[in-house]
Amino acid sequence: MHKRSSLTRKRTQKVIQLKEQDDFLDPEAMPQYFQILVKILEGHKLAWTNPQNANSYVLVVLGKKQYRTALKKKTEEPAYKEMFTFEMFVNMRELVRSSVWLAVMELSSLYVPRGWLEKPP
Repeated sequence: MHKRSSLTRKRTQKVIQLKEQDDFLDPEAMPQYFQILVKILEGHKLAWTNPQNANSYVLVVLGKKQYRTALKKKTEEPAYKEMFTFEMFVNMRELVRSSVWLAVMELSSLYVPRGWLEKPP
Protein backbone atom coordinates (compact mmCIF):
# COMPACT_ATOMS: atom_id res chain seq x y z
CA MET A 1 0.00 0.00 0.00
CA HIS A 2 2.88 2.33 0.74
CA LYS A 3 4.37 1.75 -2.74
CA ARG A 4 1.05 2.56 -4.40
CA SER A 5 0.72 5.95 -2.66
CA SER A 6 4.29 6.88 -3.58
CA LEU A 7 3.57 5.98 -7.24
CA THR A 8 0.46 8.15 -7.18
CA ARG A 9 2.50 11.00 -5.73
CA LYS A 10 5.14 10.67 -8.45
CA ARG A 11 2.48 10.67 -11.19
CA THR A 12 0.87 13.75 -9.68
CA GLN A 13 4.25 15.50 -9.58
CA LYS A 14 4.85 14.62 -13.25
CA VAL A 15 1.44 16.02 -14.22
CA ILE A 16 2.19 19.26 -12.36
CA GLN A 17 5.60 19.52 -14.05
CA LEU A 18 4.00 18.96 -17.48
CA LYS A 19 1.44 21.69 -16.81
CA GLU A 20 4.24 24.09 -15.81
CA GLN A 21 6.11 23.22 -19.02
CA ASP A 22 2.94 23.80 -21.08
CA ASP A 23 2.52 27.24 -19.49
CA PHE A 24 6.15 27.98 -20.24
CA LEU A 25 5.72 27.07 -23.92
CA ASP A 26 2.32 28.75 -24.27
CA PRO A 27 2.91 32.29 -25.64
CA GLU A 28 -0.41 33.50 -24.21
CA ALA A 29 0.64 32.56 -20.67
CA MET A 30 4.05 34.26 -20.89
CA PRO A 31 4.21 37.93 -19.88
CA GLN A 32 5.06 40.16 -22.82
CA TYR A 33 5.74 43.83 -23.39
CA PHE A 34 2.86 45.71 -25.07
CA GLN A 35 2.43 49.32 -26.14
CA ILE A 36 -1.11 50.59 -26.58
CA LEU A 37 -1.41 53.82 -28.52
CA VAL A 38 -4.56 55.94 -28.03
CA LYS A 39 -5.18 58.87 -30.39
CA ILE A 40 -7.65 61.57 -29.41
CA LEU A 41 -8.57 63.51 -32.54
CA GLU A 42 -11.68 65.68 -32.10
CA GLY A 43 -15.16 65.92 -30.64
CA HIS A 44 -18.38 66.58 -32.56
CA LYS A 45 -21.81 67.80 -31.42
CA LEU A 46 -20.96 67.85 -27.73
CA ALA A 47 -23.84 68.90 -25.50
CA TRP A 48 -22.64 71.25 -22.77
CA THR A 49 -24.50 72.97 -19.97
CA ASN A 50 -23.20 76.35 -21.21
CA PRO A 51 -22.24 76.16 -24.95
CA GLN A 52 -20.79 79.71 -25.00
CA ASN A 53 -18.28 78.77 -22.34
CA ALA A 54 -17.55 75.15 -23.36
CA ASN A 55 -14.12 74.34 -21.93
CA SER A 56 -13.31 70.63 -22.30
CA TYR A 57 -10.60 67.99 -22.14
CA VAL A 58 -10.44 64.21 -22.55
CA LEU A 59 -9.42 61.85 -19.78
CA VAL A 60 -7.91 58.49 -20.85
CA VAL A 61 -7.42 55.69 -18.28
CA LEU A 62 -5.95 52.20 -18.58
CA GLY A 63 -5.37 50.34 -15.33
CA LYS A 64 -3.71 52.68 -12.84
CA LYS A 65 -2.25 55.00 -15.47
CA GLN A 66 -4.14 58.02 -16.77
CA TYR A 67 -3.54 60.84 -19.22
CA ARG A 68 -5.35 64.08 -19.93
CA THR A 69 -5.46 66.21 -23.06
CA ALA A 70 -4.91 69.94 -23.08
CA LEU A 71 -7.89 72.11 -22.25
CA LYS A 72 -9.79 73.38 -25.30
CA LYS A 73 -11.56 76.61 -24.50
CA LYS A 74 -14.90 77.95 -25.76
CA THR A 75 -15.63 75.44 -28.50
CA GLU A 76 -18.40 72.89 -28.99
CA GLU A 77 -16.31 70.86 -31.46
CA PRO A 78 -12.79 70.71 -30.02
CA ALA A 79 -9.83 69.39 -32.00
CA TYR A 80 -7.44 67.73 -29.54
CA LYS A 81 -5.02 65.92 -31.91
CA GLU A 82 -3.06 64.23 -29.12
CA MET A 83 -1.83 60.69 -28.58
CA PHE A 84 -0.87 58.71 -25.51
CA THR A 85 1.11 55.50 -25.13
CA PHE A 86 0.39 52.98 -22.40
CA GLU A 87 3.14 50.44 -21.70
CA MET A 88 2.22 47.11 -20.14
CA PHE A 89 4.13 43.95 -19.25
CA VAL A 90 1.37 41.32 -18.96
CA ASN A 91 0.31 38.04 -20.50
CA MET A 92 -2.18 37.94 -23.36
CA ARG A 93 -5.10 36.94 -21.13
CA GLU A 94 -4.62 39.99 -18.88
CA LEU A 95 -4.29 42.24 -21.90
CA VAL A 96 -7.59 41.02 -23.33
CA ARG A 97 -9.31 41.60 -19.97
CA SER A 98 -8.04 45.17 -19.66
CA SER A 99 -10.02 48.09 -21.04
CA VAL A 100 -9.39 51.71 -21.96
CA TRP A 101 -11.72 54.24 -20.38
CA LEU A 102 -12.35 57.58 -22.15
CA ALA A 103 -14.31 60.55 -20.87
CA VAL A 104 -14.87 63.99 -22.36
CA MET A 105 -14.97 66.32 -19.39
CA GLU A 106 -16.40 69.82 -19.13
CA LEU A 107 -14.23 72.03 -16.97
CA SER A 108 -17.23 73.54 -15.16
CA SER A 109 -18.36 70.01 -14.23
CA LEU A 110 -15.44 69.87 -11.78
CA TYR A 111 -17.10 72.52 -9.64
CA VAL A 112 -18.59 71.02 -6.47
CA PRO A 113 -21.09 73.28 -4.68
CA ARG A 114 -20.34 74.11 -1.08
CA GLY A 115 -21.85 71.60 1.33
CA TRP A 116 -21.96 68.61 -1.06
CA LEU A 117 -18.86 67.04 0.41
CA GLU A 118 -20.00 67.46 4.00
CA LYS A 119 -21.34 64.40 5.79
CA PRO A 120 -25.09 64.40 6.53
CA PRO A 121 -26.07 64.88 10.21
